Formats: sequence, C-alpha cells, structure tokens
Amino acid sequence: MATLNQTAVVLNPKQPFQDWLYTADPTSQELTLLDLVREPTIYLIPECDSGVEVDQALREVCEEIFTEQLTGWFNDETTWPQDRGFEVFCHWLLRTDSPATAPSTRLFHLSSSTPCAASPARAASG
Repeated sequence: MATLNQTAVVLNPKQPFQDWLYTADPTSQELTLLDLVREPTIYLIPECDSGVEVDQALREVCEEIFTEQLTGWFNDETTWPQDRGFEVFCHWLLRTDSPATAPSTRLFHLSSSTPCAASPARAASG
C-alpha cells in the first residue's frame, strides 16, 4: 500500500457557478445545485498543516483548477468569468479540505495501479 502525504481538497460548485452555467448553457437549466455537487472533484495539493497553508497552496493553482472546473461543464471560454483569481474561485466553489473541514494529509492508495496515474483522457487534455 502506498501512502501519499498530500492534502486532499474537495471542490463543489456553489450558486454563482450554477448561475454561470445556466447563462452559458441554457440546456443545463434542469440541473439543480444538488445535481452539480453529486460528484465532487478532489485535488491533491502539497501537504498542509493548516487552513492558511491550504489557502496559500490553492492561491498558486486556483486559476488552473478553476479553468478545469469550467471546462468540465462548458468549454466556451468566452462565457467564463474574466477574473478567475482566488477570491472568485472561493466565491464559486465550495471547498472542503476534509470531512471535518481541516486539512487531510494522509491518503492511502489501495489499488494495484500506479498511484495518481492520469487517465488517458486527463493526460491528453492536460
């Protein structure tokens, strides 16, 4: 079993994200916020010991994550918010660092595959 000492950050869309999606893609109007959060995205960032450290790490990658989140729902960049900085990122995406909202720094990889191997789709797009 491989142990990865990283912090897992779980992201879910918030109301501003849903509002954008409804405007950008009118066919999405049947989706509720609950629909959007059913399958959260989990990102691994460097190990953090506090919420302040998580914020610092996310500030460095928030635009990349925000872009990935937007692309996952609607790929027309002209509809995306111009400002994809940390404050907007936090306003649009609900962050949970662990079930107790504290950084989680232990991740156990129980699969027989290589830890954190990118899927072919992710490797091709990223």
